[in-house]
Amino acid sequence: MGIQHTIHEVRDRLEKDGVKANIPVNPRNGRRQIPYDEEEYKVMRSAVERFNSWLKTFRRAIIRYEE
Repeated sequence: MGIQHTIHEVRDRLEKDGVKANIPVNPRNGRRQIPYDEEEYKVMRSAVERFNSWLKTFRRAIIRYEE
C-alpha cells in the first residue's frame, strides 16, 4: 500500500513549493470550506476537460489503426 496524505499536508506542500491549490472542497464531506477563486477554477477546469477530450481523439485513432 502506498503512503497516504491528508489534504492539508498536500496543500501545505504545494504552498511551500509555490503552487496555488485552487480546488473546492465538497461540502457534503463535512469538511470546512477552503477559499478558492471560482472564476479561475472554471477556466482551468474547462482547459482540463478540453485536454482530456483531445486525448480521447488519439485513443480512437489508435484503436482504429490496430483493427
